[in-house]
Amino acid sequence: AISKVIEPLMHLLCIGWPLSTAIASYYMNLFNYGGDMCWIAAYPAGCDTDESIECTRGQEATSFQWIFSGVWVLVWLITVPVCMIAVYCGVKDVERVSRRYSLTEYLTSSRASAVATSIISKIRNIFNPEQACRN
Repeated sequence: AISKVIEPLMHLLCIGWPLSTAIASYYMNLFNYGGDMCWIAAYPAGCDTDESIECTRGQEATSFQWIFSGVWVLVWLITVPVCMIAVYCGVKDVERVSRRYSLTEYLTSSRASAVATSIISKIRNIFNPEQACRN
């Protein structure tokens, strides 16, 4: 189910979201020089903080920065630990189920205890001939 449903969905999201937000940002004239790179920013620089400068492009740049990237960073900060916990719980369940087949589990079970008691009594009988004759 994971490889058929979740994995394609994650690939679609990882490729589709950046591509769609890039196309939307282009058509909404949000791409401008933002100080150290070309990204979603208001133009001219500083028009979003200084009221004396009129914005000609990217009036709502800060909001779109959060919508297009900030929210998704927060989503993935939650998703990654949740996935790691799910993997841990899955491995723990497999370990719990497979524990019944381990030698340590067998040796501590009541059946192993009965077998060990029987073996010990037979060994005692070997060293006690009178007891061996009675059995």
